Amino acid sequence: MTNYYNYLNLTKGKNSQTFPQGFNMDKGSYFDPDSASKELYEDLADAIFKNNGILPSGNLIEIDRVGKAKKADYYEIQATIFSPTKEKLYTVYLGSDYIGPSRFWANPKIFGNQSSKLQSPNLSDLEIIDFLKTTRTLGGHMLFPRSIELPDRGWISDITLNYSRGGDRKVGKRSGLFDRFDLTLLDLKNWYSDSGQRVHLFNTFYLYQLWFNEFVDFKHFAKFFALEDFLSEDLESIKDITSFNGSEFEYFSPTAQVDQSNRTIPTSRDGYLQYAKGSSHIIEKRTKRLLD
Repeated sequence: MTNYYNYLNLTKGKNSQTFPQGFNMDKGSYFDPDSASKELYEDLADAIFKNNGILPSGNLIEIDRVGKAKKADYYEIQATIFSPTKEKLYTVYLGSDYIGPSRFWANPKIFGNQSSKLQSPNLSDLEIIDFLKTTRTLGGHMLFPRSIELPDRGWISDITLNYSRGGDRKVGKRSGLFDRFDLTLLDLKNWYSDSGQRVHLFNTFYLYQLWFNEFVDFKHFAKFFALEDFLSEDLESIKDITSFNGSEFEYFSPTAQVDQSNRTIPTSRDGYLQYAKGSSHIIEKRTKRLLD
């Protein structure tokens, strides 16, 4: 793997080690870069928006601020969307979302969850750290809206995509996607296509449709956020990350939708390691794409 900066390292300055020395999986000592890393937000803003001031819709985007939220202890990107004639349309507040394999599903016991009804892969700390060395680089993070502020019309703010795609932390309580980014992309592709396939997270996509409509269709969305490595060359099909065999992936069929047949997470050790290796393979390529 190329030696890219790892955002689990909260040490200031990019000249420090790429992975934090003495890192451990203890919940109490773990700092989530999606909330706590200023460097991550600065780098995402630079990599994604530096040369992308015009959205596929034709509207303009200007970054107002990268910093702590005004009333919360987490970082965000605040951006204003303008019409082509520079009329202010709305302000969007973007949060980072980790798109690699989840520590939680790798071993729920890390979080003190001893009574999960789901079988667990029970990966060791060292096995989890091994994939985090790649997946917590720049390419392992995505930007989704946390809220939207409309001029004189209030706020759009409720359950975020980050939360709703998370998973069944209490079985039967909430049906998410186990943090799987391939399923998130499959669901978003079907939302954009309006082809009749069921959209599992329809309510969340609909809530933030102002933002998602800025990208016109799924292919433009994928290109804007440098997600090509999750897809086929023609951007028509999405890789099933759990299918990775060390060099290749299988693809979801063109008519696939998120349902009980695929809305799952590997529960065996070997299956989860295969999924983690597939994620790492894609994320390393995306990191390079974002930094080139």
